[in-house]
Amino acid sequence: MKLVAITRVKNEVDIIEAFVRHHCEHFNKLIVLDDGSSDGTYEVVRSLQAAGAPVVLLREPAVGYEQSRYMTLLLRMAVDQFGADWVAPLDADEFIEPQGELTLGEALAGREPALLAVQWSNFVWSPDDDKSPERNPVMRLRGRLPPLPPAAQLNKLLVPAGLVDAGTRLSQGNHHLVRNGEVLPTRALDAIALCHFPVRSVAQYASKVAVGYLQYSAMADWDRQVGRQYVEPFRALVTGGLPELERRMSADSRNYSSLDGARDGNGIEPRDAPLRYRGGPITLTRSREVFLPNVLHCAEAIAKALAESASRRQHAVAVERPDRIAEDNPVLQMRLSQLELELLAARRTISLQSARLSSRTFRLIDRLHGRLAKTGLRPRAIADWLFWLLSITAGRRP
Repeated sequence: MKLVAITRVKNEVDIIEAFVRHHCEHFNKLIVLDDGSSDGTYEVVRSLQAAGAPVVLLREPAVGYEQSRYMTLLLRMAVDQFGADWVAPLDADEFIEPQGELTLGEALAGREPALLAVQWSNFVWSPDDDKSPERNPVMRLRGRLPPLPPAAQLNKLLVPAGLVDAGTRLSQGNHHLVRNGEVLPTRALDAIALCHFPVRSVAQYASKVAVGYLQYSAMADWDRQVGRQYVEPFRALVTGGLPELERRMSADSRNYSSLDGARDGNGIEPRDAPLRYRGGPITLTRSREVFLPNVLHCAEAIAKALAESASRRQHAVAVERPDRIAEDNPVLQMRLSQLELELLAARRTISLQSARLSSRTFRLIDRLHGRLAKTGLRPRAIADWLFWLLSITAGRRP
């Protein structure tokens, strides 16, 4: 049985080493797609890859928070190119934890290949955590919240290869597998937890909130139902800076896994139950205090994307105008030719009428016609007489 984990990461330098080391113990392959990290995340994963970790490392920066599209591509890659039997779509702050000392492969052995729902096991942050010298955040954050009722709990997935085809996609957030617009049903898997560490330090959370909010804001179709966890913390960061954000971090970390805020973050006490971490010591992770550089890099990427979009529009207009003129030229030439022919015909008519009006013969015949008409002669007799007169005028005898 081949197990593959897929993840798309951005600015997770404080936790990415622990994520890779831990999951190398559970998966045959990790596919990591870096979304243009600016804090050293990509370099840490590349170092782990060079040291022999079974990691496929990709990099594809995006301005918007296009998680669904990219994770669906990784899902198909895991099955089509790497022969996965099971695929786990994970975020960098999520850690697989089977019961007891089992590996993930042992926990899945003999199970029917159905879409499995894995429940989040959420860990909370407290101000004392930022004072700890422990560099590994999943060892530093030990407070685990009790599980929520299934109806109020967000879940993640374990996807069997048989469900992966061109008609299926992962939803934003990796909470659902969708086929032709319909969410596929899941079966609960209680033998495995997914330990979740969304809030780990003031600087990390500020970077997560600011960059996440900016990326969602850069998407034209953001309806704020997905990604809503960034909205209020971002407002706090804007209005009160880091101190205001820090005041709400403990409650935010308690509410993060709940569906529509179903948990009252201030009324739940976590228990001391750290993740059963299997990744060994951390050797590459540097200081976790990063915030402003990540936000500035994100803002710069959005500004460049806007400038490129404006440039493309201007170029399209400049190209469109000559193209439109070229398309209209044959029509204009045809119309011009018609007008020239009509003008020539009009000139001939005017010339003929002018010659007639200036002819002494025409004026004489016109006066005779008027006088003969007054005599009461029939039109045919008048015509015969005028024809005879015209023949004489022209020097011909009848």
